[in-house]
Amino acid sequence: MISALLLHTDSYYLVRQVYPYGLDLIAAHLRRNGLQAEIAHPLLPGPDPSANLAGLLERTNPDVIGLGLRNIDTTMACEEYGDHPGPGFQTLFFPPKVRAMVAALKELAPDIPIIAGGCGFSVAPAELLEYLGVEFGVVGEGEEPLLRFMRAWPDQDSIGTIPGLVQRKNGAIQRTPREPYEFSDQGQHRDPGFAHAFETTGIPVRTRRGCNRKCSYCVEPLIEGRKYRFRETFDVVQELQTLAQSPGKIAKIFFADTEFNLPDEQYAIQLMQDIKKAGLDSSFHFATQVAAKPFSREFAELAAELGLALIMSCESFADEVLAQNGIEYQQADIERALELCEQTGLDVTVNLIFGLPGETWESVEHTVQA
Repeated sequence: MISALLLHTDSYYLVRQVYPYGLDLIAAHLRRNGLQAEIAHPLLPGPDPSANLAGLLERTNPDVIGLGLRNIDTTMACEEYGDHPGPGFQTLFFPPKVRAMVAALKELAPDIPIIAGGCGFSVAPAELLEYLGVEFGVVGEGEEPLLRFMRAWPDQDSIGTIPGLVQRKNGAIQRTPREPYEFSDQGQHRDPGFAHAFETTGIPVRTRRGCNRKCSYCVEPLIEGRKYRFRETFDVVQELQTLAQSPGKIAKIFFADTEFNLPDEQYAIQLMQDIKKAGLDSSFHFATQVAAKPFSREFAELAAELGLALIMSCESFADEVLAQNGIEYQQADIERALELCEQTGLDVTVNLIFGLPGETWESVEHTVQA
């Protein structure tokens, strides 16, 4: 049976254990279609990634190796464990470690094709193909492209027609257009090898994909497209029911959407009502990210009843900075949303970005004092 070894290359996992949700969806899709897949972390269990990879290759004997690049860096300028310093900043930059993994894999298994993908890869696929030294990659959702790649390999003509594929060929980067994504079975499997992640950080659950906003700093529309695609709310509830009945210690659900209340609140309101109706509101601690607008009292009250903790994307309290960066709300909208959070008892964390285009020391001071 054709098999894939899917590597969760995120070195930040050693600091904060975030579940490899995208690889989990891909692995489940491959298994449903009669293929084998295993997810593993190349930086574990020992300190030498090459030795870890050698052990994994010997144990799994894969036909294809997939590299999951969740992020390129942490986007944090004061990263305590940062390995990429510069004037006034220190951050974590992941591609050098991934490139070292690729070099080790090519030495250990030169005949096995390596295909990269993930959110981080999809931001700059051509550049990362060259930097990492891999021949193939997938832009956007990887479930169907990787399945087709595994079935087609090594037929180069068939591989060249796979939607969403990028490859280095004849000295150039070749790309095929992506196909529209359709939700399939999203949550009937969780990899026990990463149990610590979902027992501590929590389990991610997607309810939609896409974002139609034009915020200057955000790559979500590039990764997921500008058209919203929603799961049926009963399908999300069914996934939550499955998780509630699982033997693992799952305490927290994070709705890993671009923003839970976009493009409007109606879907989110319906979903929260359905979760309460199913009696799941006491099964988990829920959390998600929201925009400061739209943010109605109905939404806030339902979220409070559900115990939904919010990360609110405010970015700045300076209207001129918000406007220059294509953000569709103002300081008054943020303050109104935060007031509703206070009135309804919602647990809310404010997300701010300093240094956006148009930022000045005066706008920084304004935001800090707001």
